Amino acid sequence: PALGVTHRFVGTEPFCRVTAQYNQDMRYWLETPTISAPPIELVEIERLRYQEMPISASRVRQLLAKNDLTAIAPLVPAVTLHYLQNLLEHSRQDAAARQKTPA
Repeated sequence: PALGVTHRFVGTEPFCRVTAQYNQDMRYWLETPTISAPPIELVEIERLRYQEMPISASRVRQLLAKNDLTAIAPLVPAVTLHYLQNLLEHSRQDAAARQKTPA
């Protein structure tokens, strides 16, 4: 394969049927190529869970929209939480600056 790729990693998709089907189709096309290139193995990694529920970026985005960093904290790595904290702080500062600017 181009660039020497031998494996393609994806996470399990328990929430979105379209993405789950995409992963299934990708497995078929990568592992049973129609060209003379060697197959690429698709490796599906089980999604991390918190309190028995798979962690999803969609859930984190919902919580971020509510500014709920407390609920986000156990779902993301510390560096991601720090990034999101800074993002919300800059967003608040920008909103405050816009309110102070005369129309």
